Amino acid sequence: MDDINFIKQIEDIYSNTSNYFNANSDYYWSMPKSLNGQTGFCILYTIPTYNPDILIVGQNPSQFNQTDEMSDEDIYMMSGRIPEINSYLNHNHKFALKIREVFSSNIDKEYLSNSVGMNIWYAQGSKLDQVKMTEDLRNMKEFCKKQTFKMINILRPKTIFSIGFKVFDELNNKGKHKDTLKFDRYRIYEEGELGNIPIYGCAHLTGAYIPDEYLLHGARVCLINIKKYLNND
Repeated sequence: MDDINFIKQIEDIYSNTSNYFNANSDYYWSMPKSLNGQTGFCILYTIPTYNPDILIVGQNPSQFNQTDEMSDEDIYMMSGRIPEINSYLNHNHKFALKIREVFSSNIDKEYLSNSVGMNIWYAQGSKLDQVKMTEDLRNMKEFCKKQTFKMINILRPKTIFSIGFKVFDELNNKGKHKDTLKFDRYRIYEEGELGNIPIYGCAHLTGAYIPDEYLLHGARVCLINIKKYLNND
């Protein structure tokens, strides 16, 4: 795919999403605190590239600065524009720090640097999945999910690294649940597929119910098996 057409298709998703959030500006989820009453959202966490080795898919954006919800980082990332940085490497939010723990070796840092990252849902809020599922929230999540499938179709990643099993279950459209690992009753690792793209899923890296060592173990198993797949492809 030529670069101009590639970016144009991604811009179309951003435009559609901007229109949707503007049309729903009466709802709290459409306006991040950092934007002072303006609508905003975050889709990509990195510069988009075609056919990346790894597409990291998280749930939805929380704060990009742990100590200041009105930060420059939050204003930039929630602005509803395609980023020109890799937030996992350039920012120090909780999720970025956890991701860097997973991709900790020099070789793995290169994989992270070349990965594309995004959310499945685009509204900001650390407890967005815990609030009452009102019709507007349900519709927003369904809209974002459809845009995410379109984005994945444009990006054509070789593998998907799914952070959180709510994300994994939304993407795993063949219903495969392979090589599952658990801590107690909670999944920490599982494999599935989105079409012909393998999905490697781990528990959410900031999850409250699983000790950090098990969260990191599941995520590192994902990365190990992603690299095995890429090197055997």
